Amino acid sequence: MNRRLIILLSLFAFIVFIIVLSSTVFSLNNAQVDFLSTTNYLDDSEQTILDSADFNYGESIFFIDREAYINKIEVANPYIKVVGLEIIFPSKLIIHAVERNEMFVFKLSDNTYAICDDELKVLELKPVFVNTNQNGILIDNSSFILPVADALLGTIIDMPKAYVNLIKDFAHNAMEWDYNLANLRGNIKSITLNYEEANQLLVDMKQGIQIIIKEANLNIADKLQMAFSVYDSDVVDRTMGILLVLEQLNGEIVAAYDDGV
Repeated sequence: MNRRLIILLSLFAFIVFIIVLSSTVFSLNNAQVDFLSTTNYLDDSEQTILDSADFNYGESIFFIDREAYINKIEVANPYIKVVGLEIIFPSKLIIHAVERNEMFVFKLSDNTYAICDDELKVLELKPVFVNTNQNGILIDNSSFILPVADALLGTIIDMPKAYVNLIKDFAHNAMEWDYNLANLRGNIKSITLNYEEANQLLVDMKQGIQIIIKEANLNIADKLQMAFSVYDSDVVDRTMGILLVLEQLNGEIVAAYDDGV
């Protein structure tokens, strides 16, 4: 008797559960955007962002495909980064987002430049690039071909994985050196991949000094830390010369400065 009662109660609870899930009370009928940081490119764009999500209003809020909606929003609005989708019961969805910042620039052709953020997402394609303190750091990718077709708005730029990892590591460690992106863009003019030899990185600083990192594919974090530490010291003249960073056979990372005089 007790077993039959338990089965009946379980069945009843399941039916109630299904009814609740299917109830219009818990159907998506409202969405809004919450920017977690200041915006420059996404001002007055909330409705455009909501339209790009193509929400299926009326669907159960319990079965929302967050990943699909986030992908739609980010592809259609390259400058937006969705931090999360929050469900507010019974029927509201809030898009928590921040604005992506221009950090790198790739030359795809004589009249096409891909503007990317620190995750190498393509934010814009521009016909002209002027290297100023407000614009991204130019990546010299002449050592490998990067067709225009490989840079689609709203997607991660299509390039060899080794270079992607290297540039992302550079971005992460450079921002640890100076978290202010405007300062980074004001200090670093360009980065050349495979400079003179494979895996050698050349960082051209806007004040004039050049930083060369040998075997940048290995221990890049420690090598950049050494480079920026010496750059900030009184050992070098920031307006000239070459700062060479390498790892010795014993594993020690060292830096050598030549003023070129």
